[in-house]
Amino acid sequence: MNRFLLIAGMLLGICAVLRAVELPPGSVLESNGILKIGNVTLSLRAATSSWSVPGNAQWRNLKSEAGSDLRNFSGEFEFSGVQAHASETVRRTGPNKYRIEGEFKFASPVFANAVFADFDLPLPGVKLLVDGKAVIVPEVAGNPELFDHRQVCSIRVEMPGGTAFVVSGKLRPRIQDNRKYNGNSVSIRLACTRQAAPDGLLKAAKVAFELEILPSGALPVELGKVANGGVPDFPPPGELKFNGFPFRIHADGKMVAVGRGVSAEQVKLPLPANRARAVNLLHAVDWNLLAGWLPEKGRPVGFLDITYADGKCESIPVRNDVDCGNRTAPNNSCPNAALAITSAEGASPAGFYASSFALSGERPVAVAFRSAMPENVTWTVAAVTLSDRPIRFPARPSRPFTIKEGEQWKRLRFERNIIPGSPLDFSRISPLDAPAGKYGFVRSTSDGEFTFENAPDKRIRFYGVNLCFSANTPDRKDADELVEYLVRMGYNTVRFHHQESELIDKNAADSLTFDPVALDKLDYLFAKCKEHGIYLTTDLYVNRQFKPGDNIGVKNPQTLKNVKGLLAVNRAAMENWKEFVRRWMNHRNPYTGMTWGEDPALATLAMVNEASLAGSWGGSPELIPIYRKKFEDWKKVKGLHAGDNASFSRFLAELELEMSSEMLDFVRNELKLKTMLTGFNCNYKLADRADYTDEHSYFAHPSFPVNPWNPPIQFDTSSPIRNNALLQRELMPRRCFGKPFTVSEFNYCYPNPFRAEQGPLIGAYAALQNWGGLWRFTWCHGAGGLKGINTLFPFDAVNDPMQQLSDRIVIALFLRGDMAPAREKITFPLPRDFAVRGSLPPESGEIGLNAQVGWHIDGEPLPDGARLFRPGMAVAPDSRLRLVPADGTFAVVTQRTETVTLPKGSLAAGVLRVKNADRFMTVAAISLDGKPLAGSGDILIIHLTNLSGSNVPYAANDICNSWGTWPLLVERGTAELELAGPAPWRVAALATDGSVLGEVPGEFKDGIFRFRADPGCFPGGVMAYHLTR
Repeated sequence: MNRFLLIAGMLLGICAVLRAVELPPGSVLESNGILKIGNVTLSLRAATSSWSVPGNAQWRNLKSEAGSDLRNFSGEFEFSGVQAHASETVRRTGPNKYRIEGEFKFASPVFANAVFADFDLPLPGVKLLVDGKAVIVPEVAGNPELFDHRQVCSIRVEMPGGTAFVVSGKLRPRIQDNRKYNGNSVSIRLACTRQAAPDGLLKAAKVAFELEILPSGALPVELGKVANGGVPDFPPPGELKFNGFPFRIHADGKMVAVGRGVSAEQVKLPLPANRARAVNLLHAVDWNLLAGWLPEKGRPVGFLDITYADGKCESIPVRNDVDCGNRTAPNNSCPNAALAITSAEGASPAGFYASSFALSGERPVAVAFRSAMPENVTWTVAAVTLSDRPIRFPARPSRPFTIKEGEQWKRLRFERNIIPGSPLDFSRISPLDAPAGKYGFVRSTSDGEFTFENAPDKRIRFYGVNLCFSANTPDRKDADELVEYLVRMGYNTVRFHHQESELIDKNAADSLTFDPVALDKLDYLFAKCKEHGIYLTTDLYVNRQFKPGDNIGVKNPQTLKNVKGLLAVNRAAMENWKEFVRRWMNHRNPYTGMTWGEDPALATLAMVNEASLAGSWGGSPELIPIYRKKFEDWKKVKGLHAGDNASFSRFLAELELEMSSEMLDFVRNELKLKTMLTGFNCNYKLADRADYTDEHSYFAHPSFPVNPWNPPIQFDTSSPIRNNALLQRELMPRRCFGKPFTVSEFNYCYPNPFRAEQGPLIGAYAALQNWGGLWRFTWCHGAGGLKGINTLFPFDAVNDPMQQLSDRIVIALFLRGDMAPAREKITFPLPRDFAVRGSLPPESGEIGLNAQVGWHIDGEPLPDGARLFRPGMAVAPDSRLRLVPADGTFAVVTQRTETVTLPKGSLAAGVLRVKNADRFMTVAAISLDGKPLAGSGDILIIHLTNLSGSNVPYAANDICNSWGTWPLLVERGTAELELAGPAPWRVAALATDGSVLGEVPGEFKDGIFRFRADPGCFPGGVMAYHLTR
């Protein structure tokens, strides 16, 4: 078995690779027609009305035919309930030149939002030229539309790793930044030519274009006689290709080494004849850890002294943690040093990095490697390759690996129990004023804060979790244990979600008959939550499907499932919705003695979960002609030309308003509910007509390229901080000033490796914005999850200490209010006519990182204390928050809670300082006695690195092939933690239930207390510490 794991190349083993069409190095054509050019993926795709986008990976009954320089592919897939046929041809037309043709045919006409050839370009480092003009991809996500559907002739793409190609023809591209949609890539979507049916629906579509792949000019350089050292057997001798780019390691394994422990401080390497414009290194550094320090990020560890043929010279610095990384602590956080090779599993960790250095001239004749810190740093160069342009090496590995228990990943004991009174019992941080509803119904202040009808001087924020499916209907014993655990977590609210599928009698002919056993279980859970001070919220429609006995007037099973699409155009569907709500809200809970509708513990209600007619009207063939007929009638009423199809979006917007208004009117005025109401979460533009605004957002929401909700899982591997707090920036401007703002679904999904950033980001910015409530999605997806302990799932917190400990940070910052709201408010005007309300300015989210932001109706008085947004306006930075996306760091400073997040190295907040962190981590210090940190005698330290199931196989860094097994594993990342204070603390390492595992030694000197945080310091793993005096 090969001792070495090469983090390079393509995802071999996922699909068989076909080689009939000759491709340049680094490109492969897979058996389903997907073409991979470096780390770029080309596929054919069609988007349904709900923006489900099946592509080649979903084709079934695959067939392929090979000819001379030709490969044909075909397959079938289901599209909105209709059988679809797809075909693709890849024809070689010359050296590295190809013609790509694709075609879709549908068994019956369908509605499709888009049909296109899709180039998916992973970020960062994408360079685009459209007809010779640059299209800029911003470092921080903003407007997702970078280029939209103008006809062009050519698109040139340059990618990390030297990948470059040109697409040409009669093109109508949409270039989209996918970071807005939880991706970490840019898409070039080449629109197909459509063949439409008489009613305008799609029958077929074709696309064709030319593709030229441009290999980089690479010249490996033999180290020869100048090689003077190296690490035995690593990297192995021979050629290594990193994303198709070659490095050649000397046959005897020798390398160039300068600095500490080596006789040479400088080694000069003669170069062969060339016209290179870049020098590329495979290299690493070793630090003298015994010296007690680590070189700070950006400090030069060495220099490349370049001599040119004309006698000119230049020196290029090689900067620590920027251009080169630590050999014995391999990581992928250096901007210009991608981890290219690591030692095999079971061996001591080691890695070498690929870096590219641009030259100011051409024809270099020699390069000298000169140490900048010969006493403390050894710089080892394993290979040198010249190239005709700088190479942007990808920052992610792409070869298979498995996370297993070992030196890096330590077993974590998790028993889902919180010892009462322990440092992890947050019922004392977030005391519940039980029972819920004791002050009457929840209301809103004029500033948009939650209060109570009978206690208007009180304020309340909500923080809690979703319960899904049968988790809403547990047995009484499980319900009692669940509520007790939620109380000890510090939550004060629960959202019942997807409960309808459990409440409806599965044997009934209609969808209105309740299952009395399931309803009784939900009643009991409601009552237990209320008894303990936990408020409830839910949606009046989520996933209930109509049955034939409902007499809706449609027969197609797919249409009966499309309830959201039916509600706007089918009177029987709307009346059915009302009857269901009437029966539910008028049902008397035997455990509270009140109906659901008259119980003030029901804090808020949404009419329909994630309703969007744009995503549902075309979801079933039976509905499409109904909507088209209604659209034609609407145009006549509006006096619009019959051929005016551009107004369709306004038509749908008005339908949504009518539907939402009828529902709100029914619940308020016919059922007489006093609960606060909103229409459709995820439609902030209707917020001025509701009592509050509710939104949903996720970071690294997984996708399932083969089978929905089953492995393999594809996910975003990027850092939320390096994305400039993307989730928060997307949500912040959607708030309507004067109304409470809530987020009833959010998560930073497993297995994204930067989930430890979520607590500080969510807690600090939700508090800064003075939001009203947040609900993590989700606690668990079924009653079975409440009983046993299972491995991790992308959303569920029930078995996930990472989410549960992150929530302690949120509760301190947001629910306890350690982070006070921003004093400054900036408001954006939106038109009174909701149907023409466009997107908010791109700067709106950026401003929200330092000031409260939201919108108001144009022409109405400004919200109290708010300034009107002006393009280019400046907002003073909030000194309590230090977000540095370029460095991947974030620090939060309040009197009672401080947090530090960093990729590695050292970073200070105020009282809290992290030094010599050897990998990514978040550290939080929370005062449990309410005193300022420096004077507190009761502090919880939370230390988060990464968490995983055992034996989790990855086909690539962003594709996971299994959920893994038990036990949980915590990644070992160590750091020296310092706290400023007048006296020392005693440090106890905590288990996940709050019990003490043992004492950790500390040192107090010159007003600074320090101790070493190490997840592996005690058997069973450590993610938290308790400091007492």
